[in-house]
Amino acid sequence: MHNKRLNIRTHYKTWACIKPVGEGSQVGIDTGEVCVCGTKDISLKGLFCADPSAVYPVGTICEIKLSLGGEPSAFSLKMQGRVVRSESTGMAIEFNEMDIESLIHLKNIMYYNTGMPEIIDEELIHHSKDK
Repeated sequence: MHNKRLNIRTHYKTWACIKPVGEGSQVGIDTGEVCVCGTKDISLKGLFCADPSAVYPVGTICEIKLSLGGEPSAFSLKMQGRVVRSESTGMAIEFNEMDIESLIHLKNIMYYNTGMPEIIDEELIHHSKDK
């Protein structure tokens, strides 16, 4: 199987609150429905929620609050994303947008957990050119 990922992923276990929103949502526009799931890994471009009971259809637009406290907490990263893969073990979400503070924290998480800051910096440069 060919791996199409272009970004370094790192194991990162924490809690994410996922809320489907927006026109592209398969679940509904701002349904108020929120799933809390444990994450398996993360990259600068997305994350994998490893919870079979927390799976939305591919294409679902969602708001993501990624807890930095190891459990659902007040301190979290906030981003928007789209479900790009759903399977029996969970779902993959690609980040579409995030505020600058969340990006800085995410970059630092990747620096610390991968030990490859120069490659993470290259990915950031590549992503900024794509926009």
